[in-house]
Amino acid sequence: REDMGINTVAHECAHVELNHLYDAAFPGKLLRTRSNVLDHFRTECMLASWNEFGACWRSAPFGPTGQLFYEAAFLPALEETRPAANAAIMEYRTHGDVQIVVSKVCGLYSSLLKYSAYHLGNLHGHGVDWRTVPTTADPLKDHWFLPFFERLDRACKATATSLGNWTDSAPFDALRDIAEDLVADGGMHFERLDDGEIRLDIPMSIDTMP
Repeated sequence: REDMGINTVAHECAHVELNHLYDAAFPGKLLRTRSNVLDHFRTECMLASWNEFGACWRSAPFGPTGQLFYEAAFLPALEETRPAANAAIMEYRTHGDVQIVVSKVCGLYSSLLKYSAYHLGNLHGHGVDWRTVPTTADPLKDHWFLPFFERLDRACKATATSLGNWTDSAPFDALRDIAEDLVADGGMHFERLDDGEIRLDIPMSIDTMP
């Protein structure tokens, strides 16, 4: 219990460090209101994914391995997110409220990325490749989320490698793109129009029809 407490303190201190480094590299970007729902979603997902990966990575040497703890959050999300998101889209076919469906679906996929980032960051901090962990690798085998999990792992590690020495937003844009591609894979497609507005398309599919 004492070791877990130390790890929690180290984790929160790492958040402070990561936010300081991000703010130094990109002044005025944190706590900034985004102009549209797509940019808000992309950036909130990026910040959550990177911050939890980074905090778990940086705090890993302080305390227990934490693998079981993070798997306990990741594995249920892995199995439950797509059915829950599909159900939210099915409900949208009836109620027609765009704000509700965007909030629900984006929230579900954002949480899946965040739980993945926790788990990957902790493993990275302990020098463990997730492919060598059967309790993680086996559920991901042939899973629809596997390509996104692999992209998230690569993007977070690339961002960590250049910690505090980011010369442009490319490492973070890669994380933003993963979030947008993930909801598109789930049937929610955003499109930027020439006038700056965002168009949302949720086409009919077998999995999202009432």
